[in-house]
Amino acid sequence: MGVAGPQSNELWYALQALHEAAGKPSPLALARHVPVSKTTLYDWLGRKAIPDEASEPAALRLVRLLEEKAADRGASYSALSRGEWHRLLSEARAEQPRGGRNRTRPGPRRADGPVTLPAPAPAGFGGRDEEVRDLMDWLNPAKDSSPPGPGQAAATAYTVAGMGGVGKTALVLRAAHTAQERGWFTGGILFADVRGYSPDGETDAGALAGRFLTDLGLRPQDVPATAEERCDAWREALHDLARQKRPLLVVLDNVRTGGLVAPLLPPAPHKVVITSRRTLSDRGARTIRLAPLDTSEAMALLHRALTAGGTRDERVTTQPDDARRLAELCGHLPLALMITAHVLRDESGRTLADQADELADTRTRLDALEYEDVDEQGRPLEVRAAFELSYRHLRAEQARAFRLLAAAPGPDLHTAAATALVGRAHTRRLLARLHSAHLVQLSAGDRWSMHDLVRLFADEHGRGCAEEDARDAAVTRLLDHYLTSARAAVTQVAPRTVVDRSGLFRDRGAALDWLDAEHPNLVAAALSPAAGPHPAGAVLPLVLAPYLNHRRHFDDAVAVARSAAETCRGRGDVRGESSALNNLGLALWETRRFQEAITAHRRQRDLAEKTGTAHDRATALNNLGLAFTGAQRYQAAANVLYEAHALFTATGDDHAAARARNNRGTALQQLGRIAEAVTAHTEAARTFAVHDDRQLMGSALANLAAALRSAGRHEDAVALHRQDLAICRELGNRHGEGQGQLGLGLTLLSAGALTGAGKAFAAAAAIFRETGDRRREAEAWGNLGLARSAGPEPDGQALETAAALFRETGDLDDERRALLHRARLGQPADGQKQD
Repeated sequence: MGVAGPQSNELWYALQALHEAAGKPSPLALARHVPVSKTTLYDWLGRKAIPDEASEPAALRLVRLLEEKAADRGASYSALSRGEWHRLLSEARAEQPRGGRNRTRPGPRRADGPVTLPAPAPAGFGGRDEEVRDLMDWLNPAKDSSPPGPGQAAATAYTVAGMGGVGKTALVLRAAHTAQERGWFTGGILFADVRGYSPDGETDAGALAGRFLTDLGLRPQDVPATAEERCDAWREALHDLARQKRPLLVVLDNVRTGGLVAPLLPPAPHKVVITSRRTLSDRGARTIRLAPLDTSEAMALLHRALTAGGTRDERVTTQPDDARRLAELCGHLPLALMITAHVLRDESGRTLADQADELADTRTRLDALEYEDVDEQGRPLEVRAAFELSYRHLRAEQARAFRLLAAAPGPDLHTAAATALVGRAHTRRLLARLHSAHLVQLSAGDRWSMHDLVRLFADEHGRGCAEEDARDAAVTRLLDHYLTSARAAVTQVAPRTVVDRSGLFRDRGAALDWLDAEHPNLVAAALSPAAGPHPAGAVLPLVLAPYLNHRRHFDDAVAVARSAAETCRGRGDVRGESSALNNLGLALWETRRFQEAITAHRRQRDLAEKTGTAHDRATALNNLGLAFTGAQRYQAAANVLYEAHALFTATGDDHAAARARNNRGTALQQLGRIAEAVTAHTEAARTFAVHDDRQLMGSALANLAAALRSAGRHEDAVALHRQDLAICRELGNRHGEGQGQLGLGLTLLSAGALTGAGKAFAAAAAIFRETGDRRREAEAWGNLGLARSAGPEPDGQALETAAALFRETGDLDDERRALLHRARLGQPADGQKQD
């Protein structure tokens, strides 16, 4: 121990008595709340050092913390005023020799007034560059020169709002400590946890005003007795500091009720920063809503947390894909990332992939996001606990709506769908309250969603309250809403089905907009377990089929059709299974999974032969013929399509018969029976014209053009291609237009019109890229390469593009052919040398 005089002993005795009254908490525990190291605290409490002038705010923070702990324990202790503590510290410093060991090493110059900020999180902050810049600009007194607008007062409050665990306090503490280091608030920086979500309720304004008054040096016995008087004294203290030109910063953390802290909000030049889980009502505050981190920020935070304190840990940098997956499973939420980092630091040999696998199970993810410790502010390291604090303050109807939202399939809900689910006329108001509490998110188009981890939390409570909430009935209402609305919308998209008399959609454009917006939710609803016993399980996939085909969402079409077939098979619904298999096979055909399509249509045919009508059998055979054609089994295709045409004709359905005839013509072309193909396509086109089916008439004309091209009748073929293109443009059928340009290009190429062929192929490639058909885009690029290679200046780039696309789609034979044509040009591919 260094030199100790009577004044030093008096300080140490007072500090020792207070430490004992507080239950002798360890320096390690105290260091979480006092902005100095545990070693410095050990020296102060162990009579080894006297806090120097720069460290006095931290020493006074220690005193207040010990006083709070003593009060919590009910210890008998005679508290000293801030003024008395200041005297003890000053006199003890004065008797220490200059350069003596008893002085704490001076740090950077701090604010003149008291500073009661907790220590910032060493690794729990990252990213947020824009938010930090905005907050620091607002805190900077040099940027206060811009005058407010007419009739406006300068904003003295800044609110950071966001969900639990998103890092609000870490952001504010980082900014406040930086402001302290820059000496911006010479009146001091006062921090208070308002405990807005504590079971004991928020700390009221009177109690906070009393605490702030003692922080500013008022003796406890001089603090006014009533809340009103304390607030008056607080405002008077603020005016005194303003007259002295000593601005003060107040940080109010964890505020739930804006009205409660309103009496504390200071006038200029003072400022207050508020953190809240709710978007507080406007009190002249500048507000920022803090969202979860982006992927790069989340990965950076995880890396900092793993390497904090100089720990050598390269798992994030050496396992970036696993780190990215881990960040996604943590929902990019800082609290979840910090918990995960704690777990990984305890197991330095654990891979990030193993940790990600543990979090992948949604049933136990929240259990895995717990760690037996507290953060720098003494809060538990548990994601579930963080959400629970917000949940327990919801009103009964709000809590029910929150729980039911988690039961909805799909990524989000429109207000109309949410109203069907919740079953309340004022559902939007309930959702707005949940949004204000940062438990749900609102996006453009009046759509509501949940953070992944919040949804898991809400679902836990929802399952526990399923009977109370009538959860099954709520989901049934939502499925009813989706089924009814989808039926009405699809009849606008594919008007050959039935006429829409619901009035839900004013026109085809509005119906398509709704389907596009609800597409992920409709698919999720059709695939959800809840849809099994509901009509949506079998009917919704059938209803959606024309839309999914129109927008070329074939992977979704396969998934919902397969699910519907299994559902109907389980119910013993033969007709429903047959319809689902019909759609399944057609979607598989579009994805070039021809053998699977054959299997589906054979099952469809077998069901039709057992219990179906002649028309059902014809439909199955027509589809089977298409699948055979795709698999290049042309004779089998021609045979079953001939049978399908005969059956449709016998049932009197000449439109369906024309479809079978058109399809048979394509198989006949491949068999070299061109004259028969021309007749088949010509007759089909006439029938479609009689029925005013413009789309299928265009298809028949395009097929007829291909047959005429094979017969060498190029001029007639080009005319038919142009008719088909006009029909596609008339109907807004972009993908059909791409196929038309591809066919036109092939005919022009066959006729030797290389320039025209190149233009058509280029147009086709652009359209197929736009519509997402990578396979046909590759075909267009390959044919464009052939057209250019036949010209005076061969260009192999198109063939290289085609080869790359064929490789992407898994068409390796076509890739080899494209590369072979490229090699024949005699030009080296990019990056290759020619021998």
